[in-house]
Amino acid sequence: MREDYFLSNGKKFKVYKNSKSSFYKLLLLHGYSFNSDVWDLINLPEVLADNFVSAYAFDIPGFPKSRNKQKVTKTEIVDALYDLYIKISTGSKITVLGSSAGAYFASSFAERYPKCVNGLILVGAVNLDIKFDKIKAPIFGIWGSNDNISDPISGKRILEAHNAKVWIIEGASHACYLKDPDEFNNIILSIMDYIKKRNPLPKNENFKKEQQPQPQEPQ
Repeated sequence: MREDYFLSNGKKFKVYKNSKSSFYKLLLLHGYSFNSDVWDLINLPEVLADNFVSAYAFDIPGFPKSRNKQKVTKTEIVDALYDLYIKISTGSKITVLGSSAGAYFASSFAERYPKCVNGLILVGAVNLDIKFDKIKAPIFGIWGSNDNISDPISGKRILEAHNAKVWIIEGASHACYLKDPDEFNNIILSIMDYIKKRNPLPKNENFKKEQQPQPQEPQ
């Protein structure tokens, strides 16, 4: 992924982008023990580019392996996500994925800026104390069946009570995407296809519609 940067509250933050410029954008927020390299490890940015989705991976400040070393509060991190949204969105909504502790910031962004988000994906979310009534976008959950940090059964029950679609990857642990990257990536693609169906390209959009696969409902 290509390194870029943006400014928020006078601080300079790094962000990493895949090779695709698309109307559809997915913001990736890693878990506590990783940085944005984890998405390259499972080839997700390239898979998204091949399917007409721009991916932006943000290193969350305060996490041990983050390359953004600024000392910031949780509120300032959400502020930074909004400034990143302004930089990348061109006024359209984006999809936000948060893994483990990163799910807190993904959901906080979706709560504070509901008009900016067309989908929220929570992967092994460790805190589901979410103000669901403030989130206007579809919510999706992904867990590993052997997750011993965030209970997949209770997580599934909470999200489904709020009309979310949930996947359980059999045999996977907390970082469920590492066990079978292809299965995980295919789930993400099915979600993005669903979001594309709900949010068709504007008529004046310059991206090549005829090259994009027909969106399908998530299975």
